[in-house]
Amino acid sequence: MERFEALRRELVTTVSHELRTPLTLIQGLVDTLAARWDRLSEGERMDLVDDLALNVASLDASVLHFIDAARVARGEVDIAGEWVELTPVVARVRSKLESALGGRNVQASLDAERVWGDPEGVARMVELLLANAARFTPLGSGITVGARKQPGSTLISVTDQGQGIAAKHLPHVFEPFYRADVSETGVSRGAGLGLFIVKELAERHGGAVRVSSTQGRGSTFSVELPDPAVP
Repeated sequence: MERFEALRRELVTTVSHELRTPLTLIQGLVDTLAARWDRLSEGERMDLVDDLALNVASLDASVLHFIDAARVARGEVDIAGEWVELTPVVARVRSKLESALGGRNVQASLDAERVWGDPEGVARMVELLLANAARFTPLGSGITVGARKQPGSTLISVTDQGQGIAAKHLPHVFEPFYRADVSETGVSRGAGLGLFIVKELAERHGGAVRVSSTQGRGSTFSVELPDPAVP
């Protein structure tokens, strides 16, 4: 009961912060456009509109995280198994996250061409892992999306070139609302739900998640999904 209450309080605090921050920025940008429209150059207007679009996208992502976390926690996600081609999945996700990636170079190293799983669920896991990597990868650095076959399963991985994760945090990174302090990461805290959603989706596929990291050299997050059972 105490753990539930602690999670409830954390949820309220997190939702308030994660939604309020982009809303405040959006309101400020709209007010600036409305008040200074005639005095702004075309270029200045477009810069403000671009900032507005980025903050709307951030707000949308936060809301989707909360919705997804609630659905997977309640067991409301249906998993329909089929062979999913990974090349188009990575291409779609990379295009969707273009703004968040901010020019970071995303390479695909897909030794395994397909994976058995739910198409929407697989795409969502790749998206969340890639978005997480983008947050911790310096501009100009690369991110690699990999896939390789294992006996009885396929391993999908996302490797970044960020500063890595301290050993004390590794056992907790897939827990809901868990976030390292910004003083350690240099990155805004976020909702702490993306990796939790990845773990829940992987487990509903009958799979598992893992992380390996070396401070100063980056991290690799992996999802292992089992092949279909042979009758």
